[in-house]
Amino acid sequence: MTDPISKMLDALSRRDFLRIGSLTAMAVSIQPLEAQTAKPNAATMIGVPFAAGTSRVGIIGTGGRGTSLLENLLAADVKVLALCDVVREKAENAQSLVVKAGQSNPELYTNGDHAFESLVARDDLDLVIIATPWNWHVEMAVATMKHGKHAAVEVPAATTIEDCWKLVDTSEETRRHCIMLENCCYGYNETLVLRLAHAGLFGDLLYGEGAYIHDLREELFSTKGEGLWRRTAHT
Repeated sequence: MTDPISKMLDALSRRDFLRIGSLTAMAVSIQPLEAQTAKPNAATMIGVPFAAGTSRVGIIGTGGRGTSLLENLLAADVKVLALCDVVREKAENAQSLVVKAGQSNPELYTNGDHAFESLVARDDLDLVIIATPWNWHVEMAVATMKHGKHAAVEVPAATTIEDCWKLVDTSEETRRHCIMLENCCYGYNETLVLRLAHAGLFGDLLYGEGAYIHDLREELFSTKGEGLWRRTAHT
């Protein structure tokens, strides 16, 4: 007489069996990591609202992405008080856009890699937007929150589990938000699918997968702007 386990294995294809086995192994390997990183006593920032009137902004990184974000802010009538970039000409270009929009001249911070430390130490900012090369994101966001400002960080906010926890721990410790910027989170398609999922129209969702599929060949081979630092990460 065949036992139940043998019947189950007979019913599974070899591919299904290997897939289930790999998922089980993955779950086992993840458990110690969860045990090491779980913070059951931390006061979460999930659901904590921003204070009303959070509109005084500083920007670190005024290249292509930073300038694009700046233009969005100026269209929303946000007060831009400070700009930082290691390339002074880029900071000056961003400064001219702020003045053209009818605002006062924002202060510039362009004296080296750590000029951002002076920007985040100001006492007249509510939010600092970080649009710099990836390797600076965590350090800048942590410094921002420790100086009492909310941090908005371009993608990716962090690239290691350890750095992810630095951001979470600092946010919870300082009671300041740290959000990752992504211009495809809140568009029509994204919010439509979210509402459909919440309404149960897809049934029970058991698996999800996401990827960043974007042809960046032109950017990567560029001899200016992001191409100069993106190639380093890719090579």
